Formats: sequence, C-alpha cells, structure tokens
Amino acid sequence: MDWEFPAKEFPHSDLPKECAAHEHRLYGDRYPDPQPRVYEIDNPNANFGNESVPVDVVGQGFVKGKMRLAFVDSHGMELPVSDVSSRGTYRCGHISAKVTPNARSIYRVRAFVDAGTNAQGKRVETEVPSNVWFTVFG
Repeated sequence: MDWEFPAKEFPHSDLPKECAAHEHRLYGDRYPDPQPRVYEIDNPNANFGNESVPVDVVGQGFVKGKMRLAFVDSHGMELPVSDVSSRGTYRCGHISAKVTPNARSIYRVRAFVDAGTNAQGKRVETEVPSNVWFTVFG
C-alpha cells in the first residue's frame, strides 16, 4: 500500500522537548512511519552499592503497560530492575524504573515490548533498538 502520510498530521512542534531533538536529528522535519528507538536515559550513571536508583528511559515505540527494561553488560549479566511503569505516547514515551547498581560495569539499556504469546503459549517480546548505556562507578 502506498499511502502518503499527511505532512501536518503529527507536526514536529507538537512533540515534547525530550523527544523533539532526537526525532529531528534522526528524521529531519518530516515524520515517517514510526521508527521505534530508545533515545536516552535520565540518570545514566550510578555509584556501586546504592540500594536503588530511579531512571527514566525516553524513546519512541513504547507501549503503556507492556514494557520491560533490562540493563545488560558485555558478559550478559543484568542489573536488578523494579517498579517499572510507562507513560506518554507511542511517538514519545517514558519508561520509569528503579535499578539496583550491584556490580561495577557499563550496561546497555534494553527495552522490550510484550507482544503476547505464540501458538505454543510461549511469551514473545520485541526489542526496541537502543544504543544507550548506563554506567555503574565505584
């Protein structure tokens, strides 16, 4: 189907500032079909040994109530994540959570959308592309 997206349907000026700069950098003034992506993390660093650190992950392609966050280092180790919630829109969403910085390393921020279950009853997730990192110092 070759349907032309109306140029004024989702004006760039309507985006919240935390998403507008990223979308403009990636797509210019046009809004193509949605391109899910993790844009940034607010609070990208933590000190080793803290009980938990609040984080806010910003991006496009998030679905309220169906998101999971993972912080994974180069060895596949994950930090504990709790209290995950999401808000915003598909075009500019936020995932808030608490992360426990229990190991010093650099972690890739990974966001997953719960897509339900397949015919065999197995949980299916889709990963939102990300080149965003979280560092635990100490």
